[in-house]
Amino acid sequence: MQKIKFRAWKESAPKGSQMYSWKEIQELDMNIFFHQPEKYKLMQSTSLYDKAGKEIYIGDLVVCYKEGEDLYEVLINDFSQIPVIDCNLGQENLYKCHEKMTVVGNIHDEMLYY
Repeated sequence: MQKIKFRAWKESAPKGSQMYSWKEIQELDMNIFFHQPEKYKLMQSTSLYDKAGKEIYIGDLVVCYKEGEDLYEVLINDFSQIPVIDCNLGQENLYKCHEKMTVVGNIHDEMLYY
């Protein structure tokens, strides 16, 4: 069974302290994060890891080197409710390709490595 985890992004926080890990969310009052969507953007874990072993969250930006270093956003398919990447040919199931991906940032921040 998949373990449900989140991380939270706070846009108004000083640079470098915008992202709260699941551990930090649990240590603080969780209601702050879940009941103030205007301040905190929650990103749910996919329970999948990229080729470097970094956990992939919905809203992450990933690069697939087999496709010529194209940049893709990780999102949830509206119909099937599974994590996918939006690619040139439509949506690709993240379960099938996550080991070829590298997380380079997220939709709320500039890219980390790209």
